[in-house]
Parts: sequence; structure tokens; C-alpha cells
Amino acid sequence: MIIVRYLTKEILSTFSAVSGILLFIGLSNRFAVYLPKITSGQLSANLVMKAVVLYIPDLLVFLLPLSLFIGLLLALGRMHADSEITVLSACGLGISYFLRFTLSLATVATLMMLVLTIWLVPSTGSQREQMLMTGEVVGVMQNLTPGRFQMINDDDGRIVFYVEDLAKAGEKMQGIFIAELSPHLSNKEPWSIVTAEEARLHRDENTGEFHLVLNKGQRYTGIPGQGNYRIIQFEEYGRTVDYTVPPVPNLIKLKPTIRLIQAESLEDKAELQWRLALPMTVPILALLALPLSRVNPRQGRYARFLPGLISYVAYYMGLVMCKSWTARGLLPQASFWLLHAVMLGYALWLLSREPGFFAYKKSPGEVNDAII
Repeated sequence: MIIVRYLTKEILSTFSAVSGILLFIGLSNRFAVYLPKITSGQLSANLVMKAVVLYIPDLLVFLLPLSLFIGLLLALGRMHADSEITVLSACGLGISYFLRFTLSLATVATLMMLVLTIWLVPSTGSQREQMLMTGEVVGVMQNLTPGRFQMINDDDGRIVFYVEDLAKAGEKMQGIFIAELSPHLSNKEPWSIVTAEEARLHRDENTGEFHLVLNKGQRYTGIPGQGNYRIIQFEEYGRTVDYTVPPVPNLIKLKPTIRLIQAESLEDKAELQWRLALPMTVPILALLALPLSRVNPRQGRYARFLPGLISYVAYYMGLVMCKSWTARGLLPQASFWLLHAVMLGYALWLLSREPGFFAYKKSPGEVNDAII
């Protein structure tokens, strides 16, 4: 148990550090994509932060196999460089022990990947896209500058909007003045001016339309220069905002897995194979990391890092090519599993060359006696 805790600490500490760094870089890049919309007022900062958080499962799908692979390479490489593996091997903990330990970690990671690719990523992706599209119109209203007259163009004409104050993070507006002008500023067409004490933005869940609901105010309608104005006092008045949230884009990566299983198109079948293929990379990469982590103490712990990274890139790019060519009908769906078989064979071939791979394995009691 002491050795298990030690190995777990070494590998998981490296895995956590690599995952944290790569996740921070990925989230920073995603935030930079949304930053122009924040500065232009199209999206609020709070909404963008929620969208960035919902992007974490998408990043974990790609970072988890890579982080585990790098964690195994660095942790086991350091132990080889410090001759710790040699000492453990002399006590009876050969390559088969590290193989079982590594596969146990890979099994847990594979189950996590299956949850991510089959359920969590499509679910959070759809929620994120819907929230961003809804936030574009909400962001425009929430980012109105209090105390300034602002012009908003719509299909019917132009609207001059004035807000005295914003409350509750922009969800409630106070001191509203709205002037609906004719498109050509003609004095022969009626203008409409609305004032209200409070206003809020409401979305109809059935139609997706937004309504600006004003409370306790007056509406003045008439032609400039004439005295026949019509004045209406109201307790609540709703005006449709000329923006309807479009449906979530029918992106293949956002489709539920059950729909992909029932689909017949090549693109859907390729996406389904992709979601199943990504988790399978975890145990294969774990097997590959064991022989690639072996370094000579004189070489240093990073001697085999570059060959390992090249192997990972070749593996991942092969999967990307299989997905693209399968969607276009150039390769059969079995191409994913053929690539897995090739990489698994490569990993097993490297393992078979490890010293002691076919040697006699001591029992746990013999190992404990040897360690003591």
C-alpha cells in the first residue's frame, strides 16, 4: 500500500499540474474569443464567464488523455532517472506490477471520458450555445449606459432609449424614456414617446421572443407640431423587442448520442465513432507511456519526452483523419478501430522488449518480504 500511495501521488501530482496548465490556456483562449463581444456590449461579462465554464467539458475531452500520458511519462521517467524503478524491480516489482497499476488508473480515466463524450459534452454544448444566443439581445439591454440617450435601430424605424438607473445586475431598469421615431424623421408621421418608472426584459419561452415590460408610465402618440396627442396611462405595458432567439445550430457535435445511434448519415456515424474512439485512446496511451518512460539515468528524465509527444500527435491526427474521411465516405467506420489496433500493437511490441516482461512474477507475500 505504501508503494501504491507513492506511485499514485507521483503520477496524479504531475497529471494535475499538466491538466491545470493546459486547462488555463484553453479557457484563456476561449475567453479571448468572447472578449470583443463584451467590449461592444453584445454579451455581458457574467454570461461570458458562465459560457467559459460550460466549455470545460469540451476541453477535458482532449486534455485528459494528453495529461495522463504526459503525467505517466514525466513521473515514471523521473523514477527511472533516479533509479527508483531499478530498486523496486530488485524487490520484485517488475514491469507487470506497473502495468496493472497503470491500467487501473487508465480504467478510471476511460470511464470519465465515456461520460464526457457520450453525455456531458453534447448537453453542456447545447446549453452554452443557447445561452450565448439569448445573451446577445439581453446583453444589449443590460449594457445600456445609465444617464445617456442611446440610439437603437430596428425594422420599423429608430428608437431613442434613456435609462436613469440600472439595478440587480442590469435585470431591472428605472426611469425609462423611449422615443419611437419614424424612419425618415417625417413630421407627417406619428411619433410615440413612452415614459415609465420601471422596466424589465422578459422572454417568452414558447416563441423565443423578448418583451420589454414597462410599469407605471404614460405613452404619448401624435404628429409633431399638432395638438391632437393621444395620452395613455398604464400600470404595465409590453413592447416586443425585434429579436427572436434562433434555435440552437444543428451542429453534429451538439447532437445527443441517442440520435447519432439512430441516424443514417455518414457525418452522424463518423461523430458517433469519434465519441467512442476518444475514450479508447486512454488505456492505449497508458500502455505506450510505460516503455517510453524508460530512460538511462545519465540521459535525464526528459530524454524520451519528445518521442512520446510525437507518438501522441500521430495518434490523435490519425483519429482526426479517420473522422474526416469517414464522414466523406472515403474510409469505413472500422478505420477508427484499425488505428486503435495498430497503436495497441505498437505499445505491446515496446512492452515486450522491456526487461523482465516475461520473467517470473513474485507473489505479494514474497514482495513484502523482499521490501522488508
